[in-house]
Amino acid sequence: MAELDELLERLEQLLIDMEQLDEPLRDQVFELLDGVDALHRMGLGRLAGQLGDEELRRLTEADPAVAWLFEAYDIKPAEPPTPVTVELGPTRR
Repeated sequence: MAELDELLERLEQLLIDMEQLDEPLRDQVFELLDGVDALHRMGLGRLAGQLGDEELRRLTEADPAVAWLFEAYDIKPAEPPTPVTVELGPTRR
């Protein structure tokens, strides 16, 4: 997980640096990042739809980097249904 943490920290620093660019270049950089984000969101969303909830849960639990990626794109398996307990009254005969 250290490798992932280091990468995330570096990317955060680069974003901070990008905010210091002159406006036309900064706008292009952020437009590029928004486009890459939209492309990844679209592809990952479609992939998640094909995998299904159980496979998403398994992948998320198996790898912290995958868990981070799915969380970043708000991809999560549906919660399993909560069992419902119903108490029945006495029956008439």
